[in-house]
Parts: sequence; structure tokens; C-alpha cells
Amino acid sequence: MKTMLKMVMLLALATLPAGCLAAAAAAGAGGAIAYNERGASSQVNGSVADVAADARAVLTAMGITPDGEDAGDRGENDVTVSGTRGEMRVRVEIERQSATTSEVMVTAREGTLEYDRDMARDILSRIMARS
Repeated sequence: MKTMLKMVMLLALATLPAGCLAAAAAAGAGGAIAYNERGASSQVNGSVADVAADARAVLTAMGITPDGEDAGDRGENDVTVSGTRGEMRVRVEIERQSATTSEVMVTAREGTLEYDRDMARDILSRIMARS
């Protein structure tokens, strides 16, 4: 029975689009991805500095030019990495949860009020996969 279940799960994973497969793999590495009306968030394994480095690498790999990094109110425990691609503006907010985990919130916005949750999820999944 377990063998049959494994085969069914592998077959199901094989039919998923690449982005969904990355999200599924990333969910196993950290926490589940939660959505809100503007983006996606999750707990990610890694310190704030490590996750910020991963975020910059992911943005660059996706053709999004990192153009800013701001320390928040909590100094090293809170940082925002931002970048642009065309009219899209991406923000990756990272907040320390423990010595080994960070809460990450990603938003991707085109124009004034149009948020792209799918893009935010894709970026977050890729960050999670690197951590």
C-alpha cells in the first residue's frame, strides 16, 4: 500500500508545473506559504542576513534588479530588499524569528494598486528553496 501511495504521489508531482513543484519542495524546507491580498509570506530557514543574500540572488536570477536594502526599526533583525523589472516593483521583507529562522513577506506590484500574488509566491518559493 505504501508503495502504491508513493507512486501516486510521484505521478501527481510529475504533472505539476515547475513553479508548483518548486513551491512544494520549498514548503518541505520551511513553512507553508500563506497568502494575503498583496503577496505571500512564510517562515524560512536562515538568519536575516542569509535570507537577504538569498533574496538578492533570486531577484537577480529572475531578471529583477535589486535596487535597495533597508534595515528596519529592529536593525539586523529586520531588513527589506527591493528591486524592479520594468514597471514591476518587488519588496522582500525579512524579520528575525529566531537564530535560525526568519519570517519573509514578498510583494510584487505593477502600477499603483495591482499586486501580483503569483509572482510573489514564485519569488518566495525560490528563496525558500535556496535556504
